[in-house]
Amino acid sequence: MKRTFAMERQSTLLLVFSFFLIDGAAVAGEELSGTSTLVVAAGDSSDVAKAEADYVCDGSNDQAEIQKAIDALPAGGGTVQLTEGTFNCAGSILPRH
Repeated sequence: MKRTFAMERQSTLLLVFSFFLIDGAAVAGEELSGTSTLVVAAGDSSDVAKAEADYVCDGSNDQAEIQKAIDALPAGGGTVQLTEGTFNCAGSILPRH
């Protein structure tokens, strides 16, 4: 299978985002149960996943919806959960300060 730039970028984004979540949980030193969870659905997620999500991406510049979910977490922290599907990101996703 020939890897394309888009596939490599998508893999890199997933790896970086996954690391952020793992690193954030390790720094907090707390279990994630009982904290706020916001769900972001991909544009190609199932209708059920979209209906249950707090934010739904449209398949273009999906980093905007992911960033909105991160920014909406309470000051005490929480989790942004991504559903199954493809997230097309053309910009940065930054942690809250």
